[in-house]
Amino acid sequence: MNNKNSFCRMLDLVKVPLAILVVCIHLIGPEARLTFVVPCFFFISGYLFFLNMGTTFSWKQYADKIKRRIPSLLLPFIVWNLLYCAYCFLFDNDKLMANIDGKCWIRIFWDSNNNGDIPILGPLWYVRDLFVCIAFVPAVYFISKYAKLWSLLFVAFLLYMGSIYRCQITILQNGSISYFFLGAYCGLYKYDVTKYSNYVAFPLVLLNVLVFYFAFCCTGWQSSYMQIVYILSMGFMCFCLAERAQSLFNAKIPKPFDNSSFFVYCAHMFFYKLSFAIPAYLALEHGARTIAVPIDLMLCFASYYLLWKFMPKVLNFLCGQR
Repeated sequence: MNNKNSFCRMLDLVKVPLAILVVCIHLIGPEARLTFVVPCFFFISGYLFFLNMGTTFSWKQYADKIKRRIPSLLLPFIVWNLLYCAYCFLFDNDKLMANIDGKCWIRIFWDSNNNGDIPILGPLWYVRDLFVCIAFVPAVYFISKYAKLWSLLFVAFLLYMGSIYRCQITILQNGSISYFFLGAYCGLYKYDVTKYSNYVAFPLVLLNVLVFYFAFCCTGWQSSYMQIVYILSMGFMCFCLAERAQSLFNAKIPKPFDNSSFFVYCAHMFFYKLSFAIPAYLALEHGARTIAVPIDLMLCFASYYLLWKFMPKVLNFLCGQR
């Protein structure tokens, strides 16, 4: 812990709240305006992948990093999608049939029918796109290493393209590779992006009020430029505020939930229908989406706790040995 910079220490605090915000995105919908959340995960992934890459590129080190991500990403990715297939078979067979009809069944892991261009367990498009980002690591390394600051212009180009175009394999969808690249650049040069958070954290809050106003009230959410500014400024603000909370108040996620972010990220879709069924049964039609969020989260954390208590090895596997 002591050899971590403030950004790496901050990650211990920020990952679970970001996963909670993902639940809000899927249950509340676009109205939540939380488009910065998944880009934060891509930035974190790029940062951590490149943090200890060294001054020269090593294919052996690259291969070792990929091997370590087989149990942490690939196997959980496959199992979570298969578990969701089983869930759909038992409780939502029509959705399962719609996803595999007319396609090779293995494409449920990539771009299923009913979900459009995402896996059958929708939130795992992030992990799917992360595989693509990792495949581009050598190119990202050499561009960052030899173009140095000029490589940030390339990132800006990717951000712009990602906000306008969507391609079949989605390497540009939502700027996946862009934010991974940005995190990779900061990790390679060991930039501690929260180093000056004591000076900028609270001014960033005021700045983001203005950004939010211009993004939604003036230009409208259709402005690609304002989307990019909003995502970058909100993500930076979240990191800085988390670092401040950790430094000033020693804030931390209580055990055993400190490693629950990946579980919550994947598991919340299993409770989607039930979370809406409860307010519907209680005739709470107004604000049903808002009510569904805490219900879903309680079910997620309760499931996590039960697995942690009685089936820790299963939980460890599902969470990618985190």
